[in-house]
Amino acid sequence: MFASMGFYPVNPVSGAYLLCSPIFDDVSLKLSNDKHFTTLRMIKKVFRNNT
Repeated sequence: MFASMGFYPVNPVSGAYLLCSPIFDDVSLKLSNDKHFTTLRMIKKVFRNNT
Protein backbone atom coordinates (compact mmCIF):
# COMPACT_ATOMS: atom_id res chain seq x y z
CA MET A 1 0.00 0.00 0.00
CA PHE A 2 2.79 2.43 0.87
CA ALA A 3 4.62 1.91 -2.44
CA SER A 4 1.42 2.57 -4.39
CA MET A 5 1.24 5.96 -2.62
CA GLY A 6 4.80 6.86 -3.65
CA PHE A 7 6.89 5.99 -0.62
CA TYR A 8 7.89 2.91 1.36
CA PRO A 9 9.21 2.73 4.95
CA VAL A 10 12.58 1.02 4.51
CA ASN A 11 13.43 1.27 8.20
CA PRO A 12 10.62 2.60 10.41
CA VAL A 13 12.97 2.89 13.41
CA SER A 14 15.36 5.29 11.67
CA GLY A 15 12.64 7.00 9.62
CA ALA A 16 14.24 6.06 6.29
CA TYR A 17 11.83 6.00 3.35
CA LEU A 18 12.25 4.96 -0.27
CA LEU A 19 10.56 7.31 -2.74
CA CYS A 20 8.96 5.68 -5.76
CA SER A 21 6.43 6.43 -8.47
CA PRO A 22 2.86 6.48 -7.12
CA ILE A 23 0.05 4.79 -9.04
CA PHE A 24 -2.59 7.21 -7.73
CA ASP A 25 -2.96 10.89 -8.67
CA ASP A 26 -3.60 11.76 -5.02
CA VAL A 27 -4.05 9.95 -1.71
CA SER A 28 -5.39 11.36 1.54
CA LEU A 29 -5.13 9.51 4.84
CA LYS A 30 -7.10 10.52 7.91
CA LEU A 31 -4.83 10.51 10.96
CA SER A 32 -5.60 10.88 14.63
CA ASN A 33 -6.98 14.20 15.91
CA ASP A 34 -8.70 14.76 12.53
CA LYS A 35 -5.38 15.50 10.78
CA HIS A 36 -4.81 14.46 7.17
CA PHE A 37 -1.72 13.29 5.26
CA THR A 38 -1.96 13.88 1.51
CA THR A 39 0.34 12.87 -1.32
CA LEU A 40 0.05 14.25 -4.86
CA ARG A 41 1.60 12.90 -8.04
CA MET A 42 3.25 15.96 -9.56
CA ILE A 43 6.26 14.71 -11.55
CA LYS A 44 5.38 13.60 -15.05
CA LYS A 45 8.87 12.80 -16.35
CA VAL A 46 12.30 12.36 -14.83
CA PHE A 47 15.42 12.61 -16.97
CA ARG A 48 18.80 11.22 -16.07
CA ASN A 49 21.97 12.97 -17.16
CA ASN A 50 24.12 10.22 -18.71
CA THR A 51 27.32 12.28 -18.99
